[in-house]
Amino acid sequence: MTQTDQSRPYPNLFQPITIGTVTLKNRIVMPPMGCRHDVGGVITDADVAWHEERAAGGVGLIITGGTFMHETSVMRGDPGIHAWLEHGLKAMTQRVDAVHSHGAKIIGQMLHLGRETTEGQADWAQPAPSAVRSPRDAHVPYAMDTDEIAEFVRAFGLCAANMRKTGYDGMEIHAAHGYLIAQFLSAACNRRTDAYGGSTVRERMRFLLEISNEVRRQCGDEFTVGVRFSATEDTPGGITLDQTKEMVAVLQENEAADYISITRGMRNWYVKDNTWPQGVSVDLAAAIKEECDLPVLVTGRITTPAYADSVIADGKADLVGVGRGLIADPEWAAKALGGLTEPIRPCVGFVQDCRMSAGGATCAVNAAAGREVIWAKPSLDIIVPKRRIVIVGAGPGGMEAARLAALLGHDLVVFERDDKVGGQLRRAARAPFRAELMGFAEYLEAELARLSVEIRLGTGASAESVSAEDPDLVIVATGSIGEPVPAELADASFPVLSVWDLMDDQERDLGRRVVLVDDGTGFWQGAGAADFLIAQGVELTFVTPAAAIGSALPLESIHLLHRRLRSAGATYRPFTRLAGVSGDAVRLKDTITEQESELQADAVVLLTGQQSVNELADGLRSRELHVKAIGDAVSPRRITHAVLDANKAVRGYKPVTAARRSLVEQLA
Repeated sequence: MTQTDQSRPYPNLFQPITIGTVTLKNRIVMPPMGCRHDVGGVITDADVAWHEERAAGGVGLIITGGTFMHETSVMRGDPGIHAWLEHGLKAMTQRVDAVHSHGAKIIGQMLHLGRETTEGQADWAQPAPSAVRSPRDAHVPYAMDTDEIAEFVRAFGLCAANMRKTGYDGMEIHAAHGYLIAQFLSAACNRRTDAYGGSTVRERMRFLLEISNEVRRQCGDEFTVGVRFSATEDTPGGITLDQTKEMVAVLQENEAADYISITRGMRNWYVKDNTWPQGVSVDLAAAIKEECDLPVLVTGRITTPAYADSVIADGKADLVGVGRGLIADPEWAAKALGGLTEPIRPCVGFVQDCRMSAGGATCAVNAAAGREVIWAKPSLDIIVPKRRIVIVGAGPGGMEAARLAALLGHDLVVFERDDKVGGQLRRAARAPFRAELMGFAEYLEAELARLSVEIRLGTGASAESVSAEDPDLVIVATGSIGEPVPAELADASFPVLSVWDLMDDQERDLGRRVVLVDDGTGFWQGAGAADFLIAQGVELTFVTPAAAIGSALPLESIHLLHRRLRSAGATYRPFTRLAGVSGDAVRLKDTITEQESELQADAVVLLTGQQSVNELADGLRSRELHVKAIGDAVSPRRITHAVLDANKAVRGYKPVTAARRSLVEQLA
């Protein structure tokens, strides 16, 4: 092992390492994540900018994701990359060159989904080792014959050769997450009795070994080949750790891989939200590394440089994958190395924008993610006329606006009526599993301190006090307030309170039987209140007019919420609204049949609406000041929108549609 440089803050993390024939400058890897910024199977400028920003941020290796090797794996409207397209190679080369220009290496991950359609609509019947339906899909796949298996093996080799042609340093074979190759590996989905099936792991590995051999044949031994496994699929009857150990041993015997990448879980389960501990796959990787001579990469909730360095130092893995952390802060590696003085912008782990955004992955705490073509870091280095800016409100939107304005050199002051910064983040972070939200507030507060931004805490702003600052621009980030409980519910014989009141005063005793009434939005306001209430040991009835509880939550979070609520005995009442209260009874009405029912309760918690606090903006405009309202002051929405509005207000904004189309037009 290379001698560590103890003068660096994280000496183990910044050791070089060689995998196959590729030498990396450090152990930090951006693991494969389809950024969904591509059009027609071809890489766009937006995709290139996404990857280049993270290469410039100091990672040693980028593994690109979302790359398919055969048309039968493509869903309608799917923005993934089609690696067999000759007319897409020019753009692929551009991305490789952009990553290489910053000293990072690049490996492309290749996959076929098999029976998993990932919520898309397939134009093809889905191939699989056997005609066994996935529990996540409605349709039964067909069993591939040996001719089609051979065709797929050749297709993997052809697409790998295209990668090699465009300058890629290697290819990673995706044999994880329950996709096609994993389906061949798993006894739960592979019922074949021919050469591609069997009762043992070794027998079921033939498809994978043939793919690796074909890649070697078409690309040569200088092309690094990796294989990604789910160490455990975390599902009944799925692949286990012992089976994965055996697979790795077979790969080593056949010299079929230069490194192993370890993750866990299957579709809708492999990206772990903030309810999981840090390093969810590290112990699994360590168990594999004990019996493996190949370099081992591990991913999954590795969020801080200190923890990442300890994984290497303790010999649990050779490389660490930082995925969502690099979406939140592309300079994660450079900041860890000490090359930059700013703190790392933390990922809050809620997978709502990186996993759910239509039109390309984005980030709740980093509005520039997915918009690098217009908001890359160099855009903050331009010289702009210095202005006097007043910002009212030190919630996430106001603080983000202040951070950006200070970086651009503007003269500014922030008014905040409370004695603490954070705004509604503080309330949201009080719910179980939501405390990481405060990490973002603490990051912004540290940044404003570093940039010497004046924050006047405990100081409400008026039209007169703001005007007295003689501002060139006023950014109003005054947020919103929760609507009160309707007056007709105030006379109940038991407490009836809003979710906002519940989270602001968590000490009150609500009794044993609590009815929680969501308004149908199905997002974290109601879900967080439910988590809080069951943690208090109440008997919870969760009422919503929607068809399902938590319908707006990410797939990676919703089943965990259901597990928590249902395990605690919560009762669900979908298609139901609150009709009223009388005595100690709660009246409910079915939203479809209009049929009424009653149940006994000791308290009702109601998710009421929110109202923008925008009187100040109106008053300032009447004085003919230049005013931009952002976040909830415009319309009550999410943290994502407050941060995005702040960037628009300070940086300016141009749609990225043209950038997404440009490469496709060039190649047409």
